[in-house]
Amino acid sequence: MEVPAASKSASEYPSFGSTCDACGRPDTSNMTWGDGVRHFFSTLHSTPRLWPLGYILDSPYSPLRTEQDVPAFPWRDAFEDLLALEAGRPMVPEESRKAEDLFAARERFNLASWGISTNNQLMRDCHKIQATYQAAHQTAVKAKNKRRAEIISEKLLPSLGADQQQLAAHARWWKAEYEEKINSPASILKPRGQWIASLMNSGAIPDWHWMVTNSTGGPVMSFTRDYAPPGLETDGMSISELEILQHFEEGRPYVFGTPTPLPLHETRAVIDGESNLPHVHVPNDPFEKCRPRQTSVIAQIARSEPVELPDGSTDYKTVVVNLLANRTTVRKEFIRQPAQLLEEVGNARKSLEVVRETVRGLSEEILDANPLKKTIDEMTSQEKTLQED
Repeated sequence: MEVPAASKSASEYPSFGSTCDACGRPDTSNMTWGDGVRHFFSTLHSTPRLWPLGYILDSPYSPLRTEQDVPAFPWRDAFEDLLALEAGRPMVPEESRKAEDLFAARERFNLASWGISTNNQLMRDCHKIQATYQAAHQTAVKAKNKRRAEIISEKLLPSLGADQQQLAAHARWWKAEYEEKINSPASILKPRGQWIASLMNSGAIPDWHWMVTNSTGGPVMSFTRDYAPPGLETDGMSISELEILQHFEEGRPYVFGTPTPLPLHETRAVIDGESNLPHVHVPNDPFEKCRPRQTSVIAQIARSEPVELPDGSTDYKTVVVNLLANRTTVRKEFIRQPAQLLEEVGNARKSLEVVRETVRGLSEEILDANPLKKTIDEMTSQEKTLQED
């Protein structure tokens, strides 16, 4: 296996001023206050106080990096086991991984089935409208209505054909996406920030807790150390899923700024049902149950805590607290229930996503730009026009 280079060129990082001749690192002595702050946060993640988060986020040997070079190996699971042993805990039991993998596989299947069935229904609608167009074209030809026949044959039918091709491409994508990940472990399917949080859930990273909230750019993960060994400060960091994705997939350096939060007024209006935003109902939509409402999750916090089992042994439980839109909290505890915990975290993320997308863009303007909805609307409008004529 080719090992990635352990260092990056200076051009890959933001310029903060001159560099030290001895070590090649930025010279902080002549930095402005603002440059000094940016430099501090850009290097904080590589210090011992943020172990192992900084290693995961930026080391060339991070499992999030090595899985890109050798995707067939379960780097994330292996790294979690190493962290657990370092923390004095046993490795994750095989039955726990299998239970989580089974749940993740079922979720992938349900989502792919929904996507394919939705596309198939739209394709059937296309065939019905195509029959209407063809009948209208024959009628126009018999009536010697040349203009009407040309509109149908040169505009409406070709446009409908393009829509059908797009729908077929969507169905193929759903099928390929499912087949590509059919045997993937649950861990590799988690967004990177969520996977880091799961290390705290399992106790592999003890003495830390995490929180996920919304921003205009997507979920934001906040990691906080509850206890620090002597010589280290209690510390933490916040980073968005989008920033982690862009770092690993596009090579962008971390910015480590505070992501823009969702507008409070618009968020409250959406959750309270005062926004008058349109909603398109799709049968068996997996996100339907997560539509914005008073019980929507607007933040989720979790930590791992030791617990004494009935047989006298000690294990760890994951305590999850959901902060709801109506300003109440719901606390849940999970002991050796990886599938249920994965489902709980997934449901909260769906709730956050639906609230976020509703606030950000699930308006008539964005809906009209949606190719599937646009296809339905155009076909319905054109069919009505033909029937009226």
